[in-house]
Amino acid sequence: MKNGLADTVCRCRAETAERFERPVKTAAGVSNRTYKYEDGDVKMEGEVQGKPDNMQLWTITSSYLLNLHNRLCQGVTFVDPTKSLVSRRTGDTYVDDKDSLASAPITETAEEGAENIEKSAQLWSILISLVGQAFTFHKCFWQMLSWMPLGADTI
Repeated sequence: MKNGLADTVCRCRAETAERFERPVKTAAGVSNRTYKYEDGDVKMEGEVQGKPDNMQLWTITSSYLLNLHNRLCQGVTFVDPTKSLVSRRTGDTYVDDKDSLASAPITETAEEGAENIEKSAQLWSILISLVGQAFTFHKCFWQMLSWMPLGADTI
């Protein structure tokens, strides 16, 4: 038992994934026929598309990754004009795609902001690689929004 989960649950999941019949979906549509493991077939390893419980497993996995990223990164704090609502965020995420956010609370310089966003991106890269994911490099870029207040009354 790990984290309170009985080993029978893991065995049940493994057997379900092994016996699951999958339809073939292409641009031409979904086949009426299915495929499944047969005795002697080479087994597909890891979490692949088409397994029946991928959504639940990725929800659990991404929750852990996001919580860890939130604890270790600076992020940004948004305060509404009335100062009654505060939101602290390290980014916006969909599955394993993440738009990271960082601020510069110590020196309030663009250099500190750039260092914090670099740390955030590097940490996210490490976290997703630990669970077998990878960056799509053509989607990796960053931009900075930086401003300096003009006076004490400037918002």
